[in-house]
Amino acid sequence: MNSIDRLSLNLRYAARRTCAEKVRLRKFLPEPARQASCLVRQGRPARLVLDLARGWKGLPSVEPHSLDFWRQVVLSAVEWLGPVPVTILVRSTRISVHVPDIVRFARRLECPVLLLGQCEGISEELALSLIDAGLRSTRIFFGGVSPGVYAETVGGDLPGAAGALLSLLEARDARGAPLGVLVDFPCLPVSARELRGVEGWARQVGADAFQVTPPLRAPVAASYLDPETAAAIKSMETSRDPFHYTTPGTLRAIESIWAAGDGEPGAVRRAGYCPVGGIRLDVRADGNLGACPYKPPVGKFQKGMSLRDLWNGGMGHFRAIANCQRICYHPVMKPGTLFPSRL
Repeated sequence: MNSIDRLSLNLRYAARRTCAEKVRLRKFLPEPARQASCLVRQGRPARLVLDLARGWKGLPSVEPHSLDFWRQVVLSAVEWLGPVPVTILVRSTRISVHVPDIVRFARRLECPVLLLGQCEGISEELALSLIDAGLRSTRIFFGGVSPGVYAETVGGDLPGAAGALLSLLEARDARGAPLGVLVDFPCLPVSARELRGVEGWARQVGADAFQVTPPLRAPVAASYLDPETAAAIKSMETSRDPFHYTTPGTLRAIESIWAAGDGEPGAVRRAGYCPVGGIRLDVRADGNLGACPYKPPVGKFQKGMSLRDLWNGGMGHFRAIANCQRICYHPVMKPGTLFPSRL
């Protein structure tokens, strides 16, 4: 992709984000107008998220869809939105055999692809296939340097995760490809004490970047960061080291979610709006889709359907987002500051 094409894609992405965020204007309207606006201002998503293994409720899919199904999903999204960033979410130790083909198909449609998740099933052979298919960006969850902490934070097997990351790095070197490898550290009460260990390991093995992120759910009991860990996260937010990708506002987001202590998604919303509602189009292995995975889905995609029509018909889904009393923080969805001062 040349510089002009890349600029055009970035401009289209920015425009879709602006359109998707119009739903947030509803907070300035009188109550009747807010109720009406949440039905028609869900906007257009700025990112397509695919989970090839798990259904809408997070359970493993009994009958995974075919490669043709996922191609239809990507094609329908591009027909509606134009080239759109695609995230392939991996939440199991086995990665679908369709992933390299989906990466290749999306890239041919000028969609940049991010591989996000545990990624424990990546062998060196698969890593080479992914790079050859056009994968240029990976974000690997790494929740600790001890097996027990890693399993509790991310799930799965620590040696398998380390092996996957090393396979990607070795395949990148073998192909001489510009593959970006970011280590994502979900900061939970059980994992916080291993933050510096994961950071040091990621730098030692040759990862390109390291980022601390808040958990998706609050812990089951209120917890609080120790001063040393809090200071480390704060310093990473303002670091000029290109290795540090921790987003400004991360510390406040972690403190807010930990303090909720109820096991629910995100933190209790004190004011403001959902930072990510309407920005992502999430399609799961059971065909269900929506913007927020914690609300009932918009509907179920099947071959021959239009993602645009399903999305535009999802009034109940977007009403549920508008009425939600929680606030979630997703660094992939919300670059810039993770915890805006106006919230």
